[in-house]
Amino acid sequence: ASNTSLSSLAMSKMGTVVRIPAISTLILNQTAAGDPVLDIVFTEPPAYLIQTITSRGQGSGDRYAVNASDAIVRGYWTLGYQAKYGHDTLLSAQATASEVQAALVSLGHPDLSKVSVARNPSDTNGWEWRVTFQNFPDRITPIVVDNSHLYCTSGQPSLTVEIFSPYNDSYATDYLGDNDAPASYDASELSGMLSFNYGILSSQSYAYWRNVRTLRVVPVNGTYNDYKALEEILVLESIFLIPNEA
Repeated sequence: ASNTSLSSLAMSKMGTVVRIPAISTLILNQTAAGDPVLDIVFTEPPAYLIQTITSRGQGSGDRYAVNASDAIVRGYWTLGYQAKYGHDTLLSAQATASEVQAALVSLGHPDLSKVSVARNPSDTNGWEWRVTFQNFPDRITPIVVDNSHLYCTSGQPSLTVEIFSPYNDSYATDYLGDNDAPASYDASELSGMLSFNYGILSSQSYAYWRNVRTLRVVPVNGTYNDYKALEEILVLESIFLIPNEA
């Protein structure tokens, strides 16, 4: 689809507008079920804060074990953010991205209202949970983790948090894998975020961050052939990466 009329994108926060690089393209895709989706692909990743939580350890076991008791890094851990702590939310050493995302959101902090999580093997027998803050926190604060209930058959495991500033580090551009648990937006949020030259969104539409560069919009309004007919003339007229509350 065309985006020739969009020279730059606007990001709105607290009454200010900041210009960011224009998107590279607007792509019409299909899901495995044949449903139409629109992928908004950015030339450069938006400047989102990323934090990684990484477990490491040594000993016997299987990193990919279903049960944490059979893994190399075993037991459970908890997390917190600023003055909020999830002491009662026990995360397995093998926690999925969705479980980590749910634990973060359950803390109820505004900074955590829109976070995407991807899980990948760490460099030493554990896991790395990559957390992308997709709502621009007002200040950079590390996630707090408690690893006192993690263990290995050999030595002590570690659980570390690293912050990647969107302006000083290249982690966001180096990693382009899909989010396992993406931040999502419902129809009411989309109405303040996106504007197309055709009324293609409905009350059931939603969107999510497929990866660090791609916002996937699911119109739920029409068939793939309907959108195929619009492909050459459909234009994304504006986008606010934080829903416009005006």
